[in-house]
Amino acid sequence: MRPRPGPPGSRSTNAPPHGDETPLVEKGGATRCRELSSSSRLEVARNRRAVIVHHDGNQTLEGFGCPSNLATQTSKSPWQCSPIWAPRPTAADEVVKRDQNRLESTAVSSHTTSKIFVIGGTGAQGMPIIRALVADKKYSVRFLTRDPASARATALLGLDNVSVLEGSFADEAILREGSRGCDGAYVNIDGFNTGEKTEMYWAIRTYEIAIEEGIKFFVYGNLDFGLKKSGYDSRFRAGHYDGKGRVAEWILFQNQVNTDRMGAAVFTSGPYIEMVISPLTPMTPTVEDGVVTWRVPLGEGAVPHVALEDCGFYVRWLFDHPERANGMDLEVAIDHIAYADLAGAFEKVTGHPAQYIDTDLDTYWNIPVNNMLADMPAGYNADPNDKSTMSYRDNFTGFWNLWKYGIIKRDYALLDEIHPNRIRSAEQWFSREDRVGRELGKGSLWERLQPENWRKDSAILKGSEDLRTGKL
Repeated sequence: MRPRPGPPGSRSTNAPPHGDETPLVEKGGATRCRELSSSSRLEVARNRRAVIVHHDGNQTLEGFGCPSNLATQTSKSPWQCSPIWAPRPTAADEVVKRDQNRLESTAVSSHTTSKIFVIGGTGAQGMPIIRALVADKKYSVRFLTRDPASARATALLGLDNVSVLEGSFADEAILREGSRGCDGAYVNIDGFNTGEKTEMYWAIRTYEIAIEEGIKFFVYGNLDFGLKKSGYDSRFRAGHYDGKGRVAEWILFQNQVNTDRMGAAVFTSGPYIEMVISPLTPMTPTVEDGVVTWRVPLGEGAVPHVALEDCGFYVRWLFDHPERANGMDLEVAIDHIAYADLAGAFEKVTGHPAQYIDTDLDTYWNIPVNNMLADMPAGYNADPNDKSTMSYRDNFTGFWNLWKYGIIKRDYALLDEIHPNRIRSAEQWFSREDRVGRELGKGSLWERLQPENWRKDSAILKGSEDLRTGKL
């Protein structure tokens, strides 16, 4: 199902294996010339401000408010001059740019990542990503957690090639310790822990420290910059989306000049389809008179749900193909799924009735579990007295509007190319989940949705499992 048009006035935009590693806990130029070589052109490109290409083809450093004798000086950096004007791009500029991109891309693609530092490894997305990274022992992983004894951390430590670092991402010393000895990084900070403002600061510092500590390829776990994609219409503002989206754009911009030291890619996901059968999510269903029911404010819109196991494939693909992934924002989804279609797929797979009931926002926020959270900070460690802190109600009102009015788009042809065996529909996902659940002893989908069968570890979101508690 593809997204419906937006409302009037809205605007949519479209390493060698490490073997068996024992799990462990780690505490705690000339200035005038007729022709430049490729390497020299690259050096010139890095000092763009004082380059002029004359009609005779000569290149000098004159004309930028620099001393007139600078054209004969080879020791003074052009960055010491104050720019007065900038020349228009010429054909020679394009040669410089082309060579720069080619040389820097070659530098990135020539490195083979082997050990990856993961932030967010015990989250819903992080666990399948780590499993995919170490499945064939091509990569080893060091993941960060505040609690190495937790059930999720223990499960990860049961995998080969996985080690753990105890601590918080909100600690520069820990970020440096985690990055050292690694040449890759996957970073997905939990915005519901931090709040929007704190997440942005620590995501930026994580990127900067990764470069400093020698990481060669950096993948940022992202969500859509919905506010920007809506044309900066605050009806579509969701802090946990926009905070990540701003940082992702900043990283890709920095990557244009930093890529000779560290390549970077962005992995943009969305609402996990697992959330439609999990307790304590914005789209948790109820069972009403024997009918599985989703009451959400979606109208005739559709949600670009993401399958968590596919997230593992996509992130592994980014690390496996740095020559293509460098500078990429890989935006993924199963499909844009309308909830009437979601209910129909559930019925077809399970044989039990299901329905979608479109619900206005006032009614949605009066549902007891939603009402309890409505006026709390969206990020449970955010300062409620800080005027930048969004409430849970405001955050998820913008969230639902993104899907109701079709703001977010996806390139499904690209996803088919990258992952030919990806999940493509709600029905396909329900069928797989029902089968896997039975094999694991969890029971059928129908059985798993009965409230009496829900336990704390039934929650797919780590924040829900932790009941929105825990230190930064």
